[in-house]
Amino acid sequence: MSEWFVTEKEKDTFHPNDWNMPVPWISSFIFTHIKSEFWGYGNDQEWDYKHRPKVLQIGCAQGWDAIENAKILKLPSINGELHIIDWFKGNLTVDTEEEWYYNENNPPEWKSHLWSEAKKFKVDDIITVFEGDSRKMIHNVMDNWYDIIFIDGGHEYDIVKSDVENGYRKLKKGGIMVFDDFSGDETTYDELNIKDASEEMLEKDTWEFESHGLVHVGVIKAVHEFLKGDYISVPCHHKCYHIKK
Repeated sequence: MSEWFVTEKEKDTFHPNDWNMPVPWISSFIFTHIKSEFWGYGNDQEWDYKHRPKVLQIGCAQGWDAIENAKILKLPSINGELHIIDWFKGNLTVDTEEEWYYNENNPPEWKSHLWSEAKKFKVDDIITVFEGDSRKMIHNVMDNWYDIIFIDGGHEYDIVKSDVENGYRKLKKGGIMVFDDFSGDETTYDELNIKDASEEMLEKDTWEFESHGLVHVGVIKAVHEFLKGDYISVPCHHKCYHIKK
């Protein structure tokens, strides 16, 4: 197990109890789709920085998913890297009783947790953080650069719309864009008439429908309309993804 997860130089200090197999859906997805053989990278060759598989994660909060994603990217057979965009202040419109509510005092604690976990699992060397509002910080990363972009930021329509439109330019041709909190499937947009969603619905984190319960209206509208319905939904995980052609 340890030989599979760590590099040669880390073997002397690594203990199997330091690392668990990844549980989150997104890290398993990354492993499946960005594995070296899938992208055509040979394990017996040296590749420079430009060719290393790269993942951009928009939104990470305290870093739970980010660390699991970094573990996958640190595998010797992948040798990738993770870039993160987040302002570490939480979500603007979630209820104050929730863990993710907006608080300008969050950043020191949330960033500390991210980096302490990254160092604990020895993945801090493959993580780069761009701190700030994703609507602005997205312009600081390169176009056509990422193999996978995982969007897990704010759920309000204008934020998701910006993340999708601007993030798409950062994705390589053949790359995959993954959306978290897509609370529905390919039919939800039409079933709930989200095309005509009110401004109030779009400005909220979620909106409750009698037939569907809580729905991230802004996420579904922004994703569905930008991609023109060209995505694959995974309702059991509240996610969907799209391959850039």
